[in-house]
Amino acid sequence: EFEDECRYFESEDECLSVGCSWNDEDGCYGNWDEEDNDCDESLMCAPVLTCIENLLYPTSCGPDNCDNPIDVCSNEDTVIGSMKLASGSAIPGNDFIMDIGYLSNVPLGGIQFNIIDNPNWLNGVEFISDYECFQTNFNEVDGNLIAIMFSLDGCILNPTDEYIRFGRIHWQVSDEALLGETVNLMIDNLIVSDQVGNQLLFNTVNSEILIAGQFGDINNDSAVNVIDIVALVNFILQLDNPDSFQFGLADINQDNELNVLDVVEIVNFILNNNSFVKHSISDQTKAYLKNNTLLLDGDIGGLEFRGELISEIEGTDILSKSKDLNLIYNLNGFLNSKKLEFISEPLNIIVSDINGKQIKVIKITDFKLNEAYPNPFNPVTNISYSIPQNTNITIKIYDIAGNVVETILNGYQEMGHYSVIWNAENNPSGLYFIQMKTKTFNKTRKLILIK
Repeated sequence: EFEDECRYFESEDECLSVGCSWNDEDGCYGNWDEEDNDCDESLMCAPVLTCIENLLYPTSCGPDNCDNPIDVCSNEDTVIGSMKLASGSAIPGNDFIMDIGYLSNVPLGGIQFNIIDNPNWLNGVEFISDYECFQTNFNEVDGNLIAIMFSLDGCILNPTDEYIRFGRIHWQVSDEALLGETVNLMIDNLIVSDQVGNQLLFNTVNSEILIAGQFGDINNDSAVNVIDIVALVNFILQLDNPDSFQFGLADINQDNELNVLDVVEIVNFILNNNSFVKHSISDQTKAYLKNNTLLLDGDIGGLEFRGELISEIEGTDILSKSKDLNLIYNLNGFLNSKKLEFISEPLNIIVSDINGKQIKVIKITDFKLNEAYPNPFNPVTNISYSIPQNTNITIKIYDIAGNVVETILNGYQEMGHYSVIWNAENNPSGLYFIQMKTKTFNKTRKLILIK
């Protein structure tokens, strides 16, 4: 129902200053009717008190979403921002990470708050800042978390009209937490300051944490199996949308994203008799990209990318795709495919080792001989290099007189990034040179052996 916004003004001066009309009998009133109220109830608006034309509205849209004003603005009580806790799910006896976000009309210099959990099944482990120049501290008092985030360098959190994550709380869930119950998290005693120490008034958005069963048990049938893998793959490929409960169970590594890393984690859980076991990983577990070719080496568990694959996958590898988004994984835990060709350079590549840990993709563009490390050294140093194409290559060590003291490599190698060790235990201290040579490349670097 339409309401006359002018009725909130009690003095004639305030009334007339905003374009309303005044008489002694009716007080302040407007000269418009409901048909003049052009608004859209479907607008998505942030839950921040907003002052428009001296009227206080409950959201950032003001009157545009058909909200009525709730009060007259004043300098003392105008809310200019909001702090929000993310909802999710957690498992008894396990840890989980909860995002904390903010929105604000002005820059922020510091935030202090309490979080009350009811029932008291959560214990704070760590308060993590998303900003390097902000420090954090926290304490548990009477079962409630007290947290503070500030900067000694004068850093600020920039104004934003959309929620942005500024930190995360690492929680541990009690073994006594009951399945199917909900923990209500409430922000209390919130103190927010600008960069010069003035306190700002903020709204709060609280959250709920659902106590769930087992990470990976996406359909909550008390078993983690291939059905859950299929469900997760469908979520990643956006063939189906998880609810908050399913998302929490599917996000195995708790990074708030669903991708191939979580697929590999579930596969390992199944293969290791329902246990998250970490395997030893080869030092040669690498991923290299040159133009349209991706080379995988070592203990690779899965791959995700956007693009069009033109080579065939190998062995028992499984390729799942939707539009240009692709997943490659193997129910045995190890990928068989080691060389993948694309119609053009793939985008958004995520490579997982067999433990579900992301492997950095190294882009190879040129021949490169890197500086040895350590250098100076005694008696062992590491030498890394890159070759952008299959080629014959020699790597030799020379003394200061130009004599070859050791040949590290002499033969054919495929495109990739490599690392070799030189052990100079039988050589005297002094200056040496390492030379890498191919048909089209020749590079020498200095080595210093100190014993």
